[in-house]
Amino acid sequence: MTCCADDTSFLGYVCRSAYAPKLNAGDWVKIRAKVRYANLSVYGGEGPVLEAENIEPAEPIEELVYFN
Repeated sequence: MTCCADDTSFLGYVCRSAYAPKLNAGDWVKIRAKVRYANLSVYGGEGPVLEAENIEPAEPIEELVYFN
């Protein structure tokens, strides 16, 4: 987040886990992971890859903070 909710851009990173097949699209989870770098086509070169060590359910974010 740059300055405020109006400037927020959501993006994703590749995350690897044996638990991934048990997740559904749209699930909210909290992840503890080690960050590694790998050359992947989704990044068009080298980029961060999260190697999940722990995954647990999480509640969705209810709202973003606005400073207007």
